[in-house]
Amino acid sequence: SDHLRADGCRDAVIEASGLARRSRRGTLIDTFRNRAMLPIRSSDGTIVAFIGRAPSNAHSGTPKYLNSPSTSVYNKSAELFGLWEARDTLANGARPVIVEGPFDAIAVTIAGNGRHVGIAPCGTALTDRHVTALAQAANLPAAGVSVAFDPDQAGRRAAVHAYHLLVPLTAKLAAVSLPAGQDPAQVLASSGPGDLSAILTENTRPLPDLVINAAVAPWSQWLRHAEGQIHALR
Repeated sequence: SDHLRADGCRDAVIEASGLARRSRRGTLIDTFRNRAMLPIRSSDGTIVAFIGRAPSNAHSGTPKYLNSPSTSVYNKSAELFGLWEARDTLANGARPVIVEGPFDAIAVTIAGNGRHVGIAPCGTALTDRHVTALAQAANLPAAGVSVAFDPDQAGRRAAVHAYHLLVPLTAKLAAVSLPAGQDPAQVLASSGPGDLSAILTENTRPLPDLVINAAVAPWSQWLRHAEGQIHALR
């Protein structure tokens, strides 16, 4: 806030940008403190928001990631982290890989060697507007899409949700099988870009397989009965 004031910005503009909020006393408090900051860009490259990651030694209860709030120029349901930076690579036929966080997206792009690029929703689930923006930047019927969400229940739900949004646009949909308890950024840090590249290329399965398994799972205890099999099939 001090820097922006010195640059001629009024308090109302600083608050409207999402970079500060009002305290109970009416003074401005910076939204982001002691975080590694990354810009979120619109389709024309304009910085419209930020995402900040807390350090590993942050106090318990501190959110790992903090996103800019919605403003007149930023709608998190419309912007994908990494899409603008990957525009040329996507235009050359690279396969987009949808991940959960910005550092995962950076890791995928580093390891992708022009064949894969990482894209991340910013603190929200994938939306129709995200998918539309991705389809405008890449030839999805030819390149396809991979999803590489965390290998837990929430990640599986996100993958199923992504399938239903993406399947009208491409039949080439894959789920990346990550090591248990690791996301792409952790794989890059612990094993290097070669191992992450191999996982993106070789440790995949058709995304519909995951969707079918998720749909059948609630019926698993009844599958030994004909009625359970019929309900699961339906």
